Amino acid sequence: MRDLRRRLTHGAVLGSLLLASSAFAQTVPPGSLTDLAARADFNALERAAAFANQATYNRLSVVCGQATCSAGDQLVFNETRRLVQTANELLGSGPTQFSLGLDSEGLGFALRWTAAEEYAGQGAATTNFASSQLSALSTRLAVLRWGVSGLRRASNQRDDEADVLLAEARGQVKGGGASSDTLAEGYRWGSFIDGSYGYGSKDPTDLEDAFDFDSQEFTIGVDYRFSRSLVAGLMFGYSDKEIDFDSSASVVDGGILSDGVSAIFFGMWEGDRAYLTGSVGYQTLTHDTTRRITYPSLTPGVPGANSTATSSADSGTILFTASTGYPIRIGKFSIEPSVNVNYSDVTIDAFTERSRRADGSTNDPFDLRVAEQSFETFLVVPAIKLQYVFAPRFGALIPYFIGRYHAELSNDVRSISSQYADAINSISGTAGTSFAVETDEPDDAYYSVAGGMTVVLGNGLNGYVQYMKVLEFENYDDAVITGGFRYEF
Repeated sequence: MRDLRRRLTHGAVLGSLLLASSAFAQTVPPGSLTDLAARADFNALERAAAFANQATYNRLSVVCGQATCSAGDQLVFNETRRLVQTANELLGSGPTQFSLGLDSEGLGFALRWTAAEEYAGQGAATTNFASSQLSALSTRLAVLRWGVSGLRRASNQRDDEADVLLAEARGQVKGGGASSDTLAEGYRWGSFIDGSYGYGSKDPTDLEDAFDFDSQEFTIGVDYRFSRSLVAGLMFGYSDKEIDFDSSASVVDGGILSDGVSAIFFGMWEGDRAYLTGSVGYQTLTHDTTRRITYPSLTPGVPGANSTATSSADSGTILFTASTGYPIRIGKFSIEPSVNVNYSDVTIDAFTERSRRADGSTNDPFDLRVAEQSFETFLVVPAIKLQYVFAPRFGALIPYFIGRYHAELSNDVRSISSQYADAINSISGTAGTSFAVETDEPDDAYYSVAGGMTVVLGNGLNGYVQYMKVLEFENYDDAVITGGFRYEF
């Protein structure tokens, strides 16, 4: 009985291995490109492009041998044939009439040009906008806590010197103690406007390109204080971002222009010390992308590639946040530990490129149809904030420093899937014909630091300025300068 069980177990294992081997063989199309990619020192992106081009060529070899071959099919077949026959020449087998005459490195570069790894930048632009808006909200709520009812929190005393000076600056009292309840009654509504400028760069990896980026964002909002403890409001944001691919560091050229808007509803409850905040919102962006496809041919009569593909895609993001904190105050100095939870659900719509050759011809095979992308982010951010209140006669100056630890709990690699658009009717549903380009695995932990100054003036006016720097975020260098004003009435 024991021998029988062992034989059955061995048979099951062997069967599973055979099935796995068969499935793997079906995912890697036969042909010289995949043979070369397996043997040569190709990176992951080049191998993925080799598999997709080989599978597309295999399918169109059948289609274009029949009367069903369309003009688009023929264009894509001709281009993939050049890549396949270049691999034939390097392997020393098969037809080479249409070879580009490139070496292994040159063929690898050509394969990278055909892939669509540039579109990973759309996700970066989308999540960066979400992060910036949530950061602006967090900063705005912090300033709000130093608004009308927050003035008493300059120390643990309700009627200390800071309260008196601040109240005098606002013209609410002519000396004596300042009542936080009286202050709160005078200022129910608040309005604010913020602006920020972000900039940085990304290093190249095997799967994603190097690029520089910058962004400008503006936020306006209004809130209402229902009681000394409860505030709710609505903010609107606008973003304009630019990604410029670095051709000196990656085999890539072009860029992404993204612009869009957001709306976020938020609320805050304040106790004597602790506070709770929450928000829900939605943002939408339009991503206009330019992607260059250019590689040479060293064979007379066989053309290389020199095209530019453009596209436009929309993205939508649902945003949720929650946070809590507990300031610990010693006189006018405070230490505030807090925890933020940020969740976003992102969808980037499917789209089709439109490419044009350098000579202006649209008779070009490099259009890609890119599938819809969906992914989530879930950040837990413990933080510590240090601040001190100075109370000159015109109001209050509150310098602060914030250190944050960002833990990404939804760090799945996502895949950007695309196919040659001109041959889509013939290759759709054919295994292996999609460029399944994976992104880098997101960092599961990184840090950020920020320093700034809040200024509380008379007549319900206050403002702030802040500089934030991201640290130990792999392959990224990121910084944001932010400033804004708030008016209470």
